[in-house]
Amino acid sequence: MASHNGNGYVLGDEGSGAYFGKKLLRLFLYGRMPKDLNEKFAVKYRINKEVVIKNVYQKERPNAF
Repeated sequence: MASHNGNGYVLGDEGSGAYFGKKLLRLFLYGRMPKDLNEKFAVKYRINKEVVIKNVYQKERPNAF
């Protein structure tokens, strides 16, 4: 029987909140969500591309975002 060791955070985070969060943000940023869902997401979380970029690349603790 094969051993299933973790591959660590970067290579084996499938199923984590960070993994799904990145996928969701990519769909949002690339406009690949249905338009109505994209708009609701933007309004509910008060978010746009500039907010994402600032929080991920310019602020401390981007993982908390």
